[in-house]
Amino acid sequence: MQREQQVRAFEGRMLELSATACYTVGQLAVNGASLMDAGITPGPAVGKALNTLLRAVMERRLPNEKAALLAALEKADGLALGSPVYFGNVTGAMRSFQERLCFPYLVYDRRRSTIAPRRLAMACIYTMNVDAETMRQHGYPETLAVMDGYLGRIFSTPSVLYVTDTWQFDDYARYVADRFSEADKRRRREEQFPQECRQAFVMGQEMVQKLAGQGA
Repeated sequence: MQREQQVRAFEGRMLELSATACYTVGQLAVNGASLMDAGITPGPAVGKALNTLLRAVMERRLPNEKAALLAALEKADGLALGSPVYFGNVTGAMRSFQERLCFPYLVYDRRRSTIAPRRLAMACIYTMNVDAETMRQHGYPETLAVMDGYLGRIFSTPSVLYVTDTWQFDDYARYVADRFSEADKRRRREEQFPQECRQAFVMGQEMVQKLAGQGA
């Protein structure tokens, strides 16, 4: 009896999928290029977004139409951005993503207004090889705060986490890096880095709580 129920459930599921005519990412009305054009940063985020859209189409929560799928991406409640810091600023890929994210909603009026469809909860996490003192001496927070300010103007003021003095190499003996102490780096990774991961997790929790409060 249980086997028969399983077979019937499988048949029902196949009928549902046949109605959508979309069973794989390749059958979606959008592809990776479409999502990157819409502002998704190149990399794993593209694949995750495609899989999310595929599930929505297969469950018949979204039609397999380009306009509908791209519109669904704009309905995100929050956005967490993370980037290594190279030469005092975010990576080129992250900078490009930030520009493509912000420019469509920027208004050049005296009120510094925005045409973003909604106020997103924001978080920014920056990781870097230098320690906290060097970060401050070289003005990294001030540099990074420029784009944080635009994100705040267009979406909402982001929560910010700086992760400093990171573990850079698997084997420091293979590189000329005598300005760093491998033992100190390892100790910090074992003792401090888990706390910073916890801070990032709490930031996510606070974003969800903030959104829940807005929806109440």
